[in-house]
Amino acid sequence: MKYANIKCFNLDADKEFVKKALQNGINKCRLFDFNENQLFFISDYHEPEEFTINLVKVKLNDVLCKQIIKVINDTHKIVPSIKTSSEYESQNYDDQFPTKIESIVNSLVNTCLYEEWGLLKFLSHLLIRIARAHAWHNGNKRTAIVSISRLLDLFGFYMIWASDNTQYISTWESLMYKIVSPKDIKDESTLMKEDEAAKIVEQELSTSVWISISAISSKKL
Repeated sequence: MKYANIKCFNLDADKEFVKKALQNGINKCRLFDFNENQLFFISDYHEPEEFTINLVKVKLNDVLCKQIIKVINDTHKIVPSIKTSSEYESQNYDDQFPTKIESIVNSLVNTCLYEEWGLLKFLSHLLIRIARAHAWHNGNKRTAIVSISRLLDLFGFYMIWASDNTQYISTWESLMYKIVSPKDIKDESTLMKEDEAAKIVEQELSTSVWISISAISSKKL
């Protein structure tokens, strides 16, 4: 027996996200209903081996917050290598409001704790808040989406993301502008509401995420 140890925030809220990730990434698999906190499936590629999706609820605490903050700050360091469609992009990637990321993460993790959000909802709101926070002079939107990709990997998922650094342009750039920038640049009231933007991000992520092969282990967490 092999296990795919998937970390989640809320076992009930994350079940559909896990199912969708399985359906995105595995062709011709036979899915079964959850039994307690596990989802069983048999893949034609591993006949007759049975895999068990083991959902592990993470602790929503300071340790998790520090881990997420580190991922985001480390991600920002690679942002200059990720191209955009702009020919006149500023090369200033320095901090602008260095404490904002810590505040965003702590606030959202607390919300997840008390309102029982699932992982997908958390990541969608996190993406929007990072992109809108202007914690750095440049690269905020790219930091947001690549951070989400890295965090998904941390939790046992894989977001479809080519190694080519131009992938941001073709996959996410137009969507990021839509949800981060006001429709009328001179009128902040035309900025899309966070909940509305989060639903758009959730939809995009739900079709772009697979179960990560790196999550599969012979040991159950």
